[in-house]
Amino acid sequence: MAYGIARFIVEGFRGDQLTIGGYISTAQTISVAIFAASLFLYFYLKKGEAPVSAKGSAKKKAAHH
Repeated sequence: MAYGIARFIVEGFRGDQLTIGGYISTAQTISVAIFAASLFLYFYLKKGEAPVSAKGSAKKKAAHH
């Protein structure tokens, strides 16, 4: 996620850029897409994780022995 944000800022300082509608550069548009995709993947993958607790992991270890 940080790459997309950093790249968006850096591309704002460039003078030789192709713009979309005169406001935002093509590279900045791609940076926004990278950020959005990484944010989506973060929450999508985070949803599938089981919560981890110290008590739960100790019970699992005791059950296997």
